[in-house]
Amino acid sequence: MHGRLKVKTTAQQDAEKQVERNAKLGAYRQAMSAILSRRGEGKKDSKQLMMTSQVLHANPDIHTLWNIRRECVLALAVESPSDKDKLWSKEVELTQQCLMSNPKSYGAWHHRCYSLDQMSCPPWQNELALCDRFLSMDERNFHCWDYRQIAAKKAGQTPEKELEFTMERINTNFSNYSAWHYRSKLLPLTNPNPDKSSCQPIEESVHHQELDLVQNAAFTDPDDSSAWLYHTWLVGRGQAKLAILYAKVEKGVLTVATNRAVSSSDISVRIGEEVVTMEWRKGMKWRVEWVAEVPLHQTMKIELNEEEIDIKSSEERTYVLGSGFVDLKFDPEPSEETTKVLKEELDNCEQLLEMEPDSKWTNYTKAMLMKALDSNKHFDAILGIYENLKMIDSMRKNYYEDQKSKLIIEKALERSSDFDFLDLSAYKLSKIYYKQYLNLFVEVKF
Repeated sequence: MHGRLKVKTTAQQDAEKQVERNAKLGAYRQAMSAILSRRGEGKKDSKQLMMTSQVLHANPDIHTLWNIRRECVLALAVESPSDKDKLWSKEVELTQQCLMSNPKSYGAWHHRCYSLDQMSCPPWQNELALCDRFLSMDERNFHCWDYRQIAAKKAGQTPEKELEFTMERINTNFSNYSAWHYRSKLLPLTNPNPDKSSCQPIEESVHHQELDLVQNAAFTDPDDSSAWLYHTWLVGRGQAKLAILYAKVEKGVLTVATNRAVSSSDISVRIGEEVVTMEWRKGMKWRVEWVAEVPLHQTMKIELNEEEIDIKSSEERTYVLGSGFVDLKFDPEPSEETTKVLKEELDNCEQLLEMEPDSKWTNYTKAMLMKALDSNKHFDAILGIYENLKMIDSMRKNYYEDQKSKLIIEKALERSSDFDFLDLSAYKLSKIYYKQYLNLFVEVKF
């Protein structure tokens, strides 16, 4: 038919695309072959920089080419020290061009940071402005968020300023995992908890403000997980103070157990006034249990993190509890003011569940709040929520089953006063937690 545009068939389009792809692949292979051949010959010159630049513009995720460029620029900077900053400045320009085509290129972000570090006076303050531009295009670009943390430290940006920046990003779009995560890193710096005995890393009043902030975001869209994840961090336990759980000796074998993984250099063993060099059994560098043979009928002083316990070695089984096992409580009791805030949050969750009973995050947060308030009082209710979540969020049913097992073991350990026998056979545990605690018992029945 005359005067009518001929429409290409799908087969024709696919064939043309395949020809185009084959041409690009051929050019790529030829370029890479030439670059690697020149590298093998030890060539570190401007031509090598030009050749790698052409390929990186097309695909900035080839880490080998960024490594080759580093080799070249380092060599050229030695030949001409006065041009050092100029050479690295060109590398910075190249990374920006590559990032415009692929803002999530690991290689480009890493090379940019490396290049700036090589300069005598790198403009790190400008990098914060660059991060602003990229995050305006995609506020959830975690590559850029990671780079911003580095740039902020290098530029001398205060944590307070960065905290303000996260708030600006959250106000723009609260569904921003990276902004919430960055807040969790900044708040312990800007508002550290003066109570060093507390597991909560941030000051109590600020903690309450953050709970209010994040719950407003979470309740705006109950299906969005970013705010809920931050809420989970806020009501979580935090990191317990490093402590000795116990020292146990049986048949001349000493076991030192801790509530957090430590290295052998963290543990000191003394016999009398002499520090003993221990031959710990081989294993991971960081462990929660350290085992070694010791001489019999000796009184040993075990030291860790300013805590000391004494134990006498013998053939018979003997143990001494450390501060980590005495009055064991996995969920510390919150203060009166925090209890009030958490109860309000729990009431809000109940109201939301009346409207959306199958909201995964609301149910999970309800369980977290109950654990933070009183895990003994709400024990059965928490287990019931996990059972319900196994149906609501069936893809993660094994995770919820594991959380049930964890809570059951915690409560059993908290109630234990006799370390001869622990019966867990009534529960169908999916996973065994706290093995270093359980190893104090003569027998544990699963």
